[in-house]
Amino acid sequence: SEFVYRDYQATFGEEVAQELHSYPTINASIFALHKDAPHWELWAEYLAQGLQQHVSLMTDQIALNRLVYGTELFDKTEMLPAWCNWSCNFGLPVWEKDRGCFVEPYLPQEAIGILHMTGHKHDLVNLATTEGDTIEISLRYQPIEPKKMRVQGHSKITNNTLFAAGDYISPGFEIILPDAYFPNMIVGDTQTCPWPYLRREIPHNWYVDGRVPSIGFLSRDEAHILYNTALQFKGKKALEIGCWLGWSACHLALAGVALDVIDPLLERDDIRQSVIDSIQGALNASGVQTTVELIPGYSPQRVEEFAAQFNRKWSLIFIDGEHGGSGPLNDAIVCDKFAEKDAIILFHDLAAPDVAKGLDYLKQRGWHTIIYQTMQIMGAAWRGNVEPVKHQPDPNISWQFPAHLHGYNISNNKYQNTDLNQLAIVHPNIVFSSLQAARNSTQNARSNHPESVQQIAASPQLPSQPLISVIIPCYNQSHFLPQAVTSVINQTYKNWEIIIINDGSLDTTSTVAQNLIAANPQHQIRLVEQTNQGLSMARNTGTAAAKGEYIMPLDADDILAANALSCLLEICLKSKVPCVAFGSYQLFGNENRTVPSYDLYSPENIKQSNMIHPSSLYHKSVLDLVRGYKSEMKEGYEDWEFWVNCHKHSIPFLGTREIVVNYRRVHGSMLEKAQQYHHKLVAQIVSYNPELYDIESVNSANKLLESIAN
Repeated sequence: SEFVYRDYQATFGEEVAQELHSYPTINASIFALHKDAPHWELWAEYLAQGLQQHVSLMTDQIALNRLVYGTELFDKTEMLPAWCNWSCNFGLPVWEKDRGCFVEPYLPQEAIGILHMTGHKHDLVNLATTEGDTIEISLRYQPIEPKKMRVQGHSKITNNTLFAAGDYISPGFEIILPDAYFPNMIVGDTQTCPWPYLRREIPHNWYVDGRVPSIGFLSRDEAHILYNTALQFKGKKALEIGCWLGWSACHLALAGVALDVIDPLLERDDIRQSVIDSIQGALNASGVQTTVELIPGYSPQRVEEFAAQFNRKWSLIFIDGEHGGSGPLNDAIVCDKFAEKDAIILFHDLAAPDVAKGLDYLKQRGWHTIIYQTMQIMGAAWRGNVEPVKHQPDPNISWQFPAHLHGYNISNNKYQNTDLNQLAIVHPNIVFSSLQAARNSTQNARSNHPESVQQIAASPQLPSQPLISVIIPCYNQSHFLPQAVTSVINQTYKNWEIIIINDGSLDTTSTVAQNLIAANPQHQIRLVEQTNQGLSMARNTGTAAAKGEYIMPLDADDILAANALSCLLEICLKSKVPCVAFGSYQLFGNENRTVPSYDLYSPENIKQSNMIHPSSLYHKSVLDLVRGYKSEMKEGYEDWEFWVNCHKHSIPFLGTREIVVNYRRVHGSMLEKAQQYHHKLVAQIVSYNPELYDIESVNSANKLLESIAN
């Protein structure tokens, strides 16, 4: 253009103007240059020369253009396309309605990156559209609706590669990233934090607000425990005690809970406004409709006052951090009072002993509890018909556990091959490292012992119809009992009896059982009452009362597949000797997967791990031969010992790939509790069946049991 020619001419003379004025103009405001690039020195030289000849707003730009187009440095410069920085001086862009943006006026009509106004106002112009009509529009920046936050389902995120280095989020979580609404959030330096319980050795990002860099937020993983827990309480009342600058409160609100937040710092206008801006911006962007009440004041007094004033109870409560000696304990006491019957209370900063006192209190009050291995350790207490989320600690960290938290279960949703990873660790000789190792061992065992396991397909017609006794022990699981009983009633095989053993339950087990008997007079259902003696003795009591030729144990919280009895009975009837007939099983509840017992079983594998569900069918003589379930194994694994004992007595295991039972996995289950005693229970199995293990394993087991006894 003429004005570019004049600037070249005035700055560098006629010869340079003739040579360079027709080249595309490079905008000196829009470029990137390495600090060590050779361009700098020559650009400075041309700029100094130009300023001596002609001073204008274009002088630096003309110097840059001469540098790029007039020297060998052109080959060391990458030219970006015009749409990256479109100059309105050379023509107006076009408007694309579908994308809602300015695009090039020619194909392929790329979206404009920067619209360079070149001094013109262009407040309103008639602009062509890609559809062929025109639109009156301003070329200047207009406020637009904020973009949706990045919300990813766990099915789309299988690893943590989408996050910043140092971030971790447990697999299986729904993910939300509201970072844009916390503009002052940075990764802090843990060495600047004076708090003695900060776990600086955990290499996860420690987020802080740059205005107060010594106080941390929840880590990325911890924030997602909070968010995913809150998702199940959408529309219900939630309480947060201590919100700081709103990072945790934002994650709660985004889950859709009706949130009350109590924090004395909300008295400060700057903090209150910062919290409002962050949460409101995130809610607007996400489209989540909910309410957030910010309440200045100290807990627990303000909690009690607010609850009394508004007759408030909460389904989800978050006690965030250590706030003064007995503060978390007092918070737990008041929250116990104002929590709904079905409620979860979450804690953060359990690395601090004072915070753990709050969780201890709820545990003593009968709440279920779990610990989350995170940067600062979170925990959950729950009661009623709710479940905390499952969490997998970062597998790349060698986690330590503070002494004041010993005795708590740690949440871990890492894939386990149903007890296949609950392996014997009494001695290295009886450890399988993985599912593949077990499968390989299974294949080897089959090649050496082809008779050890067989798959026998079921057929609709059975040669005989022997009575099967289904033994259902029940201890404080009256709410599950009707489902278990109904699953037996719905069997395709009809010659059965049910024996319910109330093992001294403190709930309504007896009443529920009697109601089931009364409601089904056409079926053989009996109730046996006994004082609490544990699962082994309850099963033994049931089999002693059984009239059936075959025994099928069924836990009160499990559900039989409709063809379970017919499928397993056919296997037993085809066997020439009494056997154990077993099938695959389907987990539900906290986990949802199928365990292929047939593919995992071998005589060697059953010694190392338990892959066979208790609901397997066997002739009553098998129970007599192995003398029942071991009453001493009160903590669990009694079914595993029973199978090992059967193997010791050369009883064959005959399997099918059919799913025969649905196995409920919930927090606080007997299996979960048994895992706390894993070493002891494995040692008992080895000690009871020394003929099957090498001498080193037996000696190790006996030594461990002696040390426990002493």
